[in-house]
Amino acid sequence: AVLAAALILACGIINWTGTRFSGSTQLIGTVTKAALLLLLVALLFLAPRDPSPAPVAPLDGAVGLAGVIIALRAATVTYSGWHGATYFCEEVRHPERTVARALFGGLALITALYVLVNAALLSAMTPAEIAASNLPAADALARAYGPATGLLTTVIALVSVMAISNLQVMGYTRVMHAMARDGAMPHVLDGVHGRGTPRMSLLVTVTVSMILAASGSYETLIAASTVMGQLVFLTIDFAAIRLRLAEPDLPRPYRMPLFPLPAVLGIIVNIALVSALVWEDPASS
Repeated sequence: AVLAAALILACGIINWTGTRFSGSTQLIGTVTKAALLLLLVALLFLAPRDPSPAPVAPLDGAVGLAGVIIALRAATVTYSGWHGATYFCEEVRHPERTVARALFGGLALITALYVLVNAALLSAMTPAEIAASNLPAADALARAYGPATGLLTTVIALVSVMAISNLQVMGYTRVMHAMARDGAMPHVLDGVHGRGTPRMSLLVTVTVSMILAASGSYETLIAASTVMGQLVFLTIDFAAIRLRLAEPDLPRPYRMPLFPLPAVLGIIVNIALVSALVWEDPASS
């Protein structure tokens, strides 16, 4: 709990210095994270194999809704930052081009990394071994190269968590600032420092995040935030249809092909996801 809160505080200090330093830090962290994950993938694929591996036992019974929901939560969290570039539309050059490229390019890269990491783990361990392990990557590396690889796994985990935590602090600070500017939150959160950071919004974001992180209830926070995230996406789907009908002449750099079918499809998918999450875990939901 102390380390989690300290990590968020460190991200807050980085962002307090201004957008130039925090943006550079985020870029370095993201590139380092991707490079370390590719190193992990390479090491697992190149690991020596047992010449006579034990036969893989079949799955014991069918996978129920609970198993699907647990897997869905993990995958949803992995991809949950895919829309983060939209929070910085006012801070990038030519957002009408760069934001769309960032969204779709980011999705493609994360999908490739996610599938590669899973394939590498499955090449080194059986599904049953992965299911029985709390830290599959660490166990797979330790089996192939010895216990000294624990340090590498720790470094990968720390860089990964640091990079995503810093981005979340940056993004949600700007959400709070935008809401305050529109009158949905107190105007004291509206101010922007000369170095480009909405410092009051940053202070509130970091404080609340540290309290939640210090609670130690990681799985509960993930379960609750997954439902909240899907509800936000569901609202956005409805809003996209509503705004295009209410303000048809508003300049729009982004088009919705086959309007409103993509938004309707999003509504159907998100209602199904929310319903499954609530059905399986009503308390967290």
